[in-house]
Amino acid sequence: MKGCVDGRDRSETTMSETPSDLATFHHFIAEQLADGAELTPEECLRVWRVEHPSQEDLNQSVAAVRRALAQAERGEGKVLDDFDRDFRASRGSAGKR
Repeated sequence: MKGCVDGRDRSETTMSETPSDLATFHHFIAEQLADGAELTPEECLRVWRVEHPSQEDLNQSVAAVRRALAQAERGEGKVLDDFDRDFRASRGSAGKR
């Protein structure tokens, strides 16, 4: 699927094209190569986007955290230890993380 990374269409979401942003991206790629990373160009771009999220991605993350905090304040959801115990028990997995 052209323009698709991680199942999301990025054809409309591009890197900023200021010389500074391009230089930063170039430096990032050079670091990946110098560190011996064996990544395809698509994988390099995926790593870049994870490490340099767009403002839209940041806004979505902040909104998700706010929703989760509001749920916790209302007493909804589970404490991680309870979820972990129940999840492991339902799959027959013993042990503590």
